[in-house]
Amino acid sequence: MKHIPLNRRFVKDKKGRRKKRTPSSSRLFKIIIIILAAVILLILTVNYAADIRKNERKENEQNSAQLSLSSFSTDKEIYHSAEIMNMSFDIYSSAYAGNVNISIRGINEKLDIQDSIYLKNGFNKIFFQYQLPRCNVCGGISAGNYSIDYEIAYKSSVIKGSKIVEIRQ
Repeated sequence: MKHIPLNRRFVKDKKGRRKKRTPSSSRLFKIIIIILAAVILLILTVNYAADIRKNERKENEQNSAQLSLSSFSTDKEIYHSAEIMNMSFDIYSSAYAGNVNISIRGINEKLDIQDSIYLKNGFNKIFFQYQLPRCNVCGGISAGNYSIDYEIAYKSSVIKGSKIVEIRQ
C-alpha cells in the first residue's frame, strides 16, 4: 500500500479514509479575529477619509471668508477718570474665519489691546474692556478728547477705523 501524505486540509477517519478536516474552534476563532480586524481597518479608513474631507471643507471656508464691520461702539461717549470702558465690535463673516487679529490702541498709547479671535459664519459680537487711566499728573493724561483706533486683520484684508471719546476728571 502506498503512503499518501496527509494534507493539512484532510485527516484520516477511523477506517483510514481521507476526510476533509472541519475547522477546530481555535482555527475558527482565528478566522473570526482576522475578519473583525479587516472590518475595523475598513471603518477606520472610511472615518479617516471623512475627517480629511471635513478639514478640507473647513480650510476652503477659511480661505473664502469675507469680513465686514457693522459697527464699533463704546458703552458711553463721556468717561471719568479710572472708569471701565466697554467696547464692542459687530463683525459679519461670510464663513468660518480663524486667526482674525484685532488691535485697539489710543489714549496717548495707554490703551493697547491685541487679540486673535475666531469668527463663526454670520454676525459676531466681540467685547473688550479697558480701565481708563486717572486724569492727573501720575496717570499721564489730562481731561479731554482722545482717539481710539482699531484694526481688524484677516489674511490680506484689513479694516481700520477710529472713535473719539471724552475723558473728564
